[in-house]
Amino acid sequence: MSEKSPNLRGENFSVSISNSETLTGSQIAAKKFANKLGQEIQTTIPEIKEAFLNGLALMEIVERFGIQNRFGITNERTAREAVRDALKGYENDKGYEGLISYPGLIEPEIWERISKEHKTSGSQKVGTRMREEGRGFFAMTEEQRIDVGKRSGQALLEKGLGIHKQTFEDKQEMGRRNRDAGIGIFAQSPEELRTARIAGARSQIKNRVGIHSQTPEERKSLGNKAAISRGEIPFSEEEVEFIKGLTLLPEYQRGKLTNMHKIAQAINQKFHDGKPVRRNKTIIAKLRNLKKKPKTN
Repeated sequence: MSEKSPNLRGENFSVSISNSETLTGSQIAAKKFANKLGQEIQTTIPEIKEAFLNGLALMEIVERFGIQNRFGITNERTAREAVRDALKGYENDKGYEGLISYPGLIEPEIWERISKEHKTSGSQKVGTRMREEGRGFFAMTEEQRIDVGKRSGQALLEKGLGIHKQTFEDKQEMGRRNRDAGIGIFAQSPEELRTARIAGARSQIKNRVGIHSQTPEERKSLGNKAAISRGEIPFSEEEVEFIKGLTLLPEYQRGKLTNMHKIAQAINQKFHDGKPVRRNKTIIAKLRNLKKKPKTN
């Protein structure tokens, strides 16, 4: 079978279909070709079903089985669509003339599930390759990424696009619909959600992604920058040591409790010219953070 079969060319005509969409002759010819090729692939290479179920993406199947060379196809997209039709089947619900509906090698439910898995896997592969090659988002500095994120978010907010065009009631209604239909996160049991979170965290740790790619010093630096962006003043090392020392002194105890108010006053007097920079709650939070033991993997 050849992509250049005379009955499939038709470059000089257009075809109107039932939903008023008009395709050029070359477009309808490509659809017809992929449609017929899908049926032939089903007959001659049924092994593509097992390959797809075992994790190969459509283009990987095209390459593994030499679809382009075997059927004389020069266009990768046509080859990919033919493999998709062979696996998924084709439903001519738009009424294209000359296209035949036929079932696929894979049941619709299984196709939908595995297709979603392939899309996720494919996106991860692309992201990994771009990160390794230092392209796109990964070619930016940290400051550039933050700037892009801020400008993109601000543009969406100003134009009322994406989630920003939804009212609070719209978001509530969407959540209720997803819950009732068992879609997305609501399709998973509490145990499945917990397992997914653990698996995601372990994967990030293993691949050193996100916060796990940073050294303790880098994490601390980012934390300080975040505090500054909120109008706060990060604790200095000298300040932290001074606080720890005060908690051990009897005059800063109130019965069995530490007098955080008195410690805050002392810190502000010594390090902030008496200005009320440190308050009871911030000192308590800092001390709790210091007491946290590092998690082991």
